Amino acid sequence: MENLIGLFIIGLLIIIAIQDLKYRAVSWIVFPILFITTIVMVRQSHSWLIVSETFMYNSVFVIAQLLLVTIYISIKHNRIVNITTKYLGWGDILFLFVTSSFFSFFNFILFYIISLSLILFTTILVRILKRNLVREIPLAGGMAIILSIIHIEQLLFRRLDYYDNGMLFTLLSG
Repeated sequence: MENLIGLFIIGLLIIIAIQDLKYRAVSWIVFPILFITTIVMVRQSHSWLIVSETFMYNSVFVIAQLLLVTIYISIKHNRIVNITTKYLGWGDILFLFVTSSFFSFFNFILFYIISLSLILFTTILVRILKRNLVREIPLAGGMAIILSIIHIEQLLFRRLDYYDNGMLFTLLSG
């Protein structure tokens, strides 16, 4: 059953990646399905209290990030700016909240920083190589690719516990 849930999650992540990379939009229905499936997966090894506390802490972090970005862009433009109209898609925001249930607080922050860095680097590289002037960055799609790679590694080798704060070190140590 655990492998089926894991494969289903990978399938949903691939759907998000393909839709975001191809259309720069993701069907909203994928997010609640991924969220519920992720909760079912995490609940197999952790108590409801731990899962709900972790989701709350990670969500507060996401909200703080969104507020800081909104404040920064609003100051830059000398007016209040709704970041979802031009800077960040609702799919990106929903994906961040869904992944809030996936990891412990420490691992979520690591996933967030590493995935944002990789996506930024890849986007800059693609723009240089293709001379592509498309301004949209497929954030949810890029994060979905990275998360699916991590999740495939977990399914194959069972070395990772997303709620163990040493997860990244386990992954990197081979």
